[in-house]
Amino acid sequence: MQKDPYEVLGVGRTASDDEIKKAYRRLAKKLHPDRNPGDRTAEERFKEVGLAFEILSDSKKRSLYDRFGHDGLREGFEAAYERSQQAGWGESGWHPERGTDAEADAGSFGFGDLFGDLFGGARQSRGSAVERGADVRADLDLGLAEALVGGEHSLRLRVEGPCPACEGDGADPASLAACPACGGSGKRQATTAGLRIRQRCPRCHGAGRIATRPCGTCDGTGTHPVERRLKVRIPAGARDGDTLRLRGQGAPGRKSGPPGDLRVTVHLSMPSGVSIDGDDLVLRLPVTVPEAFEGSRVPLRTPWSEIQVTIPKRSNGGTRLRVPGHGVPRRGSKGRGDLLLDLVVVVPDAADADTIQNVERLRRGYRNDPREALGHLFETTRRTTDS
Repeated sequence: MQKDPYEVLGVGRTASDDEIKKAYRRLAKKLHPDRNPGDRTAEERFKEVGLAFEILSDSKKRSLYDRFGHDGLREGFEAAYERSQQAGWGESGWHPERGTDAEADAGSFGFGDLFGDLFGGARQSRGSAVERGADVRADLDLGLAEALVGGEHSLRLRVEGPCPACEGDGADPASLAACPACGGSGKRQATTAGLRIRQRCPRCHGAGRIATRPCGTCDGTGTHPVERRLKVRIPAGARDGDTLRLRGQGAPGRKSGPPGDLRVTVHLSMPSGVSIDGDDLVLRLPVTVPEAFEGSRVPLRTPWSEIQVTIPKRSNGGTRLRVPGHGVPRRGSKGRGDLLLDLVVVVPDAADADTIQNVERLRRGYRNDPREALGHLFETTRRTTDS
C-alpha cells in the first residue's frame, strides 16, 4: 500500500517548501544506508523518504497528489487529464459546448480512459505502452573545500531498471492472450448522448492482449536491480541542501521509453569553527598573545591560495577582520564573497617559571578591569512614580 508522503516526512499538508526540505534532510541523514549498514528497515524507510520528498518538492506533483492522491502521480496522468478536458470530458461526463468531434480515433482520450486506464487495472494489463523511467534520488556528502572549489565526484548507484524478461510489464510474455473484452482489437465503442465514441479498451488499455501469469523473473514487479557508476560535476560554491539534477541519468524507461532523471542532494560537512553567512565564509582564527598585542602578519591557506593576514596592534579576542574576495563563489555571477576572520587569542601551553613571571608582568599591564563594563549589566533600574 502506497503511503501518504506527508505522513512519511512528518509534516502537515500546509507545510512550506522550506519545512518539507528540512524534514527530508533530517530523515535522510538519519536513515542513510551508510549510517545503517545491513538495516533493511532503515533502507526501506530511506527509499520512502526519498520518494515522499520527490513528490512534495515538485509543485506539479504535489498539486496532483493533493487533488487525486497517488492516482494523480501515475505515468501520463497529467497529460491525460488535460486532454480529457480539451476533448470535452468533465468530471461529470462529456459536455457538448467543450467538444465537437462526434467520433474519435483509437489514439484519442476520453473520460473513460482517464478513470479506466489510470484509476483501475492491474500492472500486467498495461500492454506494451512506452513509459518514462523513474527519477532516482541520491545523497552526496561533501567536504568544505570540495564544495567551495567544485569539480567532479564519482557516484555509485543501485537503481531499479525494467526487468529484461518482461520489459517492465510484470507479466509472463508467454501468458499473453487476446483480450476478451475487445477481441484483441484494443478498441471499444460507446454511445454517450447519442454520440459514438471510439476509445481504448478499458481492460487491456489498447494493447489488445492481457496476461494471465506474472513474470517468473521479477515475480510480477517489472523491475530488476542495476548498478551504475557515473561522475557528477559539482558547481563551485555548492551549498548544503542543494539538489543537482542530471537529466537522463535516472532509471531506464520501459519499452525503450526515455530514462528518468537523477537528483543528487548535497550534504555539506562543516569543520569546527567555520560557517557560511550568505556569500561570506566565516572562520575563527587563533592568534598568540604577542601577535594580538604587538600586531603581526600571519599566513593562512585558503582553497585558492595562501594569503597573509594583518593582525592590528592591541587586537582583542572577537575582533573581526575582513579579507575581500576569499569567501564563497557567488551564484549566477563571477567573483566570491569575503573571508571574515574572528580572532581567538590563545594563551601559552607552557607553565614554567619564566612563563609565570611573564604572566605576572602582563597582569600589571591592565590599567582597568576588562569586566568592569559588565558590572551593571543585570542591575534593575528603579523608577518612582508620583501618585
